[in-house]
Amino acid sequence: MIPLLEVLNLKVDILKRPILKGITFTAMAGWYGILGINGSGKTTLLKALCARQALSGGCIKFNSADLTGDEAQRARLFSFAPAVNSLPQNLKARELIELLADLKQVEPFEPHGVYKALGLEALKDTLIGSMSAGMRQRVSLYCAFLGTPDVIMLDEPFNWLDPVAVYDLKRELRTYADLSKCVITTLHEVSIFASQCDSGMLMHDGKPVRLFDEGHMPTKRSEMDEMETEIYQLFPR
Repeated sequence: MIPLLEVLNLKVDILKRPILKGITFTAMAGWYGILGINGSGKTTLLKALCARQALSGGCIKFNSADLTGDEAQRARLFSFAPAVNSLPQNLKARELIELLADLKQVEPFEPHGVYKALGLEALKDTLIGSMSAGMRQRVSLYCAFLGTPDVIMLDEPFNWLDPVAVYDLKRELRTYADLSKCVITTLHEVSIFASQCDSGMLMHDGKPVRLFDEGHMPTKRSEMDEMETEIYQLFPR
């Protein structure tokens, strides 16, 4: 089976300091989780894939096509949620969503369940500058789903969300991944990784510590507990 996304020996240097030190992995359609402590390179990896961070080396393929040198195509194909602190404070949520939808030439309020799961109906006429961090996170996440992209990359999507929103978003990400889409999320929560992801990796110091393919992911509660223990033992201390 051909991977949807192939990443080979990806490297990123920032101010002459190596941040990503040769990342190699493949992702099929499904939910791919990236675990790691703060500073392990997770966010830089997503930005590099989505053409928001310059590469120092390596190869990125999508459906077997080499997109390493085509930043515009990667930015178009790989949807990335904007940083919460970068959202324009003088716009209402609806205005931002409509603006981005117009740029992508897609419908702003699509019928998939993410809109409802994130509670956007109650927020759409609220000024972004008056929102809490959790509210802004909801708006940012929804923006990444505009146009129903084949590959969506979310950096710590559950940050600042209340328990109900976390539950609803997990279900919607799982549903979206099951539509032959590729959902890639960085995570701190090992329990979400073990219970929801189809494959993934643990990163540290800009490198993969462990890769988990579909054959390694648990299917039973006892296996999830065992995996959670195993992963925590792999975290550097």
